[in-house]
Amino acid sequence: MKIKITENNPYQEVRQAKFNGAKAYFIERLRSNRSDFHLDFGAHDGEFVGSLKKNDLILGGMGLDANSRVVEKNSSEMPVGVELKAIGTNSPIPFKDCTFSTVSLIGVVEHVVEQEKMLKELRRVMKPDGYILIAVPGKHFFSFLDMGNWKFIFPKLHEWYVRLTKGT
Repeated sequence: MKIKITENNPYQEVRQAKFNGAKAYFIERLRSNRSDFHLDFGAHDGEFVGSLKKNDLILGGMGLDANSRVVEKNSSEMPVGVELKAIGTNSPIPFKDCTFSTVSLIGVVEHVVEQEKMLKELRRVMKPDGYILIAVPGKHFFSFLDMGNWKFIFPKLHEWYVRLTKGT
């Protein structure tokens, strides 16, 4: 789906960073359909969900990530109305059903062994009329160097590595 990226989009330079194109698209989508409460699953440092709030595209937001050190370091930097929390890799999402209007997973899916379980859980916490943005790395000549892509190239090796380093 094509969409025009406006000049005031904070991710308009889509080629400068890995997932800026997906982020720019989501910003434009939210301009026409503002979200009341957004979940950024795999938020890392919360930069994206914080940007959504700073640009007044969401009323509030939550960033969840498995890296507790990064979350702890950056949670105090979140704008008012946005929280950043650590979550276990196999933990259910700690929210009631139909909590979020919008959800983003940017560069996360390829690192999850039990994708179907994760997607069902995200669907549970998303409102029925909500929408989700999922962005995964593109395939290119050097894809094999990105461990996230190992899931597709060496699935058993990737599963073994994730279970070894992150638990079941």
